[in-house]
Amino acid sequence: MTDEEKLSAINETIKNLKDDKKGLSSLLNSIWGALSPEEQQKLKTIRATKPYYAEERFNLFVARKIQEYEENEKNGKKSDGFRQDILDNVRKSIAEIENPQPNNIFIQSTAGYNNIREQLNATPEVFMKYGISTSCSNAAGAFVHEFIKTVENILKSKNLTKEEIKAEIDNIKKNDIIFLATTKYTNLIDGRAGHVVPCVKLNTNNWVMIEARNETIQENVFTKEIPDSDMVVGKSFEHLIKGHEDVPYIIKDISSENCTNHEDFLEHRSRVKLDDAQTFLAQVAEEKCWSPGMRKKIKRELDILSNLSEEDKKLLPEFPEELQRKIERERGIQSLRLATEELGKQVQHGPYVSMDELKKAQAQQAYLGID
Repeated sequence: MTDEEKLSAINETIKNLKDDKKGLSSLLNSIWGALSPEEQQKLKTIRATKPYYAEERFNLFVARKIQEYEENEKNGKKSDGFRQDILDNVRKSIAEIENPQPNNIFIQSTAGYNNIREQLNATPEVFMKYGISTSCSNAAGAFVHEFIKTVENILKSKNLTKEEIKAEIDNIKKNDIIFLATTKYTNLIDGRAGHVVPCVKLNTNNWVMIEARNETIQENVFTKEIPDSDMVVGKSFEHLIKGHEDVPYIIKDISSENCTNHEDFLEHRSRVKLDDAQTFLAQVAEEKCWSPGMRKKIKRELDILSNLSEEDKKLLPEFPEELQRKIERERGIQSLRLATEELGKQVQHGPYVSMDELKKAQAQQAYLGID
């Protein structure tokens, strides 16, 4: 395929994924449109206050329903009525939110959520079929599935034989599509803040990264072209996600296969070993593409990881989440210390900060045990 044909297929696929009525948000759009103004307001309140982690619990409920409907189909039962089933359950859960019952969508346990949503990647056709993706890896899987369908249609229009079409698609799947797994610089140890994006290789050897699900920095900016030399495990990466500009991620994994097991994903495609994390942070702290403020944060993170006690290091690799909590606490302590120092300077040199504010900051330091 020519690059023009690949780019056309990418744009057509993005258009389909973003379609309000048939795309990855179409289930949510249809539910919202069917709710009354009163129901919408209640749902807004639930989502704003998040007393029951509404989004995660809703996504888990839907993922389980998808599995249920797919299993019914395998057993010869019709899958009609999925959206109505979800809508009925949402309405019921909204109505009883002040006195919720055990089967209420918004109070069910999220245990197993990550595993179930990753399992859906094994059948990527379900995302457009049911009009939802519950994670970035789901959206990446949906993109690749729909992209291949679009490519096939383009190849058919060129009057190629079935054998030629199959050979071209097999080649694209093997050599021109990857799943890029990245981890945010603040969560290198536990790997629980990352992003997965699909990428398509052009004949120039550059790659096109696609944001299939998330909001982006600019309206209708869903792709970014990346030189092949930058697609290297261990290098820094900047995503298009809104609010994540000037935020470094590490390229942790490059694979032709999407992940279907969450624990395996964390272990092999997300978490970074301590030595590698320190090397990465030292590298990006010197990169001029990041703002001075971000480089200070990176250096703070490097300082924390470089000064872990031997006791803390023993938490790895078995208890990365526990070590991450200690890192986050130390990060907060350092931020507060710097803020207090700045307040002290302002009290001494200007009338902009009161002594009460300084005392309050010092009290916070004392509570955290900072000298």
